[in-house]
Amino acid sequence: LGGPTVNNVAATNITDTGALLRGLVTSGSPTPAAYICWGNVSVPQPNTGAWPRVESAGLQFGAFSMPISNLLVNSTYYYRCYVTNENGGGWASAVTNFTTLTPGITIADVSLLEGDSGPSNFTFTVSLSATSGVPITVDYATTDSTATAGLDYVPTNGTLTIPPNTWQGTITVYVIGDTNKEYPYEEFLVNLTNAGNGRIVDGQGTGRILNDDVQSVTK
Repeated sequence: LGGPTVNNVAATNITDTGALLRGLVTSGSPTPAAYICWGNVSVPQPNTGAWPRVESAGLQFGAFSMPISNLLVNSTYYYRCYVTNENGGGWASAVTNFTTLTPGITIADVSLLEGDSGPSNFTFTVSLSATSGVPITVDYATTDSTATAGLDYVPTNGTLTIPPNTWQGTITVYVIGDTNKEYPYEEFLVNLTNAGNGRIVDGQGTGRILNDDVQSVTK
């Protein structure tokens, strides 16, 4: 009898730090033990000892898969399936590769009291889904919702840079305090665009200016 045979199948569920590696055992009796050899380097020779990682998938026939995690963002990884039973061993015909995603970028909302005079700092936190070895950049700009630029807040725009191996950065917008009633609140927006080395997942933060002035009551 010949040895078992196996094919690589394209990886799925690829994120910035993980993926689902897949294979397909096409022949083998008795049922072979299946392995996925993988790493950040391609190993062309059929040698399990040359791969950085060798993961056992147990006895398999047909489709099988294995999740991997703790990968580096925006990086290429390689894998090749291997099967073995008492009749010998078999490798997938070639190495397959995939590339993890760049970090996801999100911005949080801010809700604060306005204040009666002077500026109040509304600090928006911009977060990454995973750290990166390179700087992440994203452009930002404020825009009106129910609040008015120049009257309720100071409009601003620019580029935020999140340094390598850092999770977060911040954007500060100055809200103009007054004694006018904004009952129950007014809002402005901070929009993110043009990400560099990252991808925007949630690109709009809302600044909610809470009223702290006396609301007159009509009898």
